[in-house]
Amino acid sequence: LLICCRCREGFLGDYCQYRNPCENNTCKNGGTCETTSLIGKATCKCAPGFRGEDCQYSESHICFVSQPCLHGGTCHPHSQEAYECVCAPGYTGKDCQWIDACTSQPCANGSTCTVSGNKFSCICPSGYTGQKCEIDVNECTTLALCRHGGICVNLPGSYRCQCKPGFTGHRCESTYVPCSPSPCMNGGTCHQTSDFTFECNCLPGFEGSICERNVDDCPNHNCQNGGICVDGVNTYNCRCPPQWTGYLGGTDPELALRVLENLEHILLCI
Repeated sequence: LLICCRCREGFLGDYCQYRNPCENNTCKNGGTCETTSLIGKATCKCAPGFRGEDCQYSESHICFVSQPCLHGGTCHPHSQEAYECVCAPGYTGKDCQWIDACTSQPCANGSTCTVSGNKFSCICPSGYTGQKCEIDVNECTTLALCRHGGICVNLPGSYRCQCKPGFTGHRCESTYVPCSPSPCMNGGTCHQTSDFTFECNCLPGFEGSICERNVDDCPNHNCQNGGICVDGVNTYNCRCPPQWTGYLGGTDPELALRVLENLEHILLCI
């Protein structure tokens, strides 16, 4: 039994299961819509004298006649008279006629290079000046930048205030209170010991004046059979070699399980 389907307009296939890719024909100037498969993308076969994705441009367009884009630039028509050049790296300008002055990266210290014609300009970040942002601004020439007798120290692109005892902040603008906010890291507890000093009580597994270091628990590890110690916080783990497993450290039972390669026996290695 042979079934033949007569499809409604806009559908194709033995069972009318596909939409006709050419249903919304956008081909202009006498172009013909074509598709290589029922589910493929429609393309336009242009009539002589026209080109473009929809045959929308005459071959007399400046992009095709005179190729105005220089130095390997690609011409893209925008209308029958207008066009845009996408320039190859290193070139700029309407017709890619200028060497891109920013290609040599003339702007220093993280500044942004912009092109205008065949010239460049640099947009400097805070703390730098000069045509190429090569000059460090000395912020310390500003009077009373650091407050309460703080000493200004110029840095590349910035500055730092060395505060007198009893003051803190970027410009020494705040009264120093040792534990407000707490300088202790990793959950350490701050205790004020005088008007200007403090000490940190660290949680187990941390050390340092502000509890900034994780104590290395591996020097006295109990990893066996070539296991590698991996430090944690107030503990460690053993990374076992192939065919070995088990937790071999601390006060836990030092028990390893080895599976022989032939898989005929399972032994407990004590």
